[in-house]
Amino acid sequence: MKTESDAAREGEVTRRVQEVASDEGIEAGILSERVATGSVVIMHTSQVAVGIGEGLRTKVNVNIGTSPACCNPDEEVEKARVAEKYGADTISDLSMAGDISGIRKRISAASS
Repeated sequence: MKTESDAAREGEVTRRVQEVASDEGIEAGILSERVATGSVVIMHTSQVAVGIGEGLRTKVNVNIGTSPACCNPDEEVEKARVAEKYGADTISDLSMAGDISGIRKRISAASS
């Protein structure tokens, strides 16, 4: 599977690049060039793409996740819900303990 940066380096303007360009008010070709050079990254779920980097609006990212000292998946799901409720642009799960794959699936299922 080709990544957004792989596609951009090959000169391809992907659907996600087009979506982010439209959202940011920037030409898709310029955005694709920035993705190709690494000055912009596109984070996405299956439904939503968000651009982060040079020339784009500032985003709010929320880091959540379990640790060996505190491993409560229910709390992480609730943190994600609160972050989404208050308008976070992105949520990054940095879990290091427990069933990490299962935790991420639960967080994803609880988020829109």
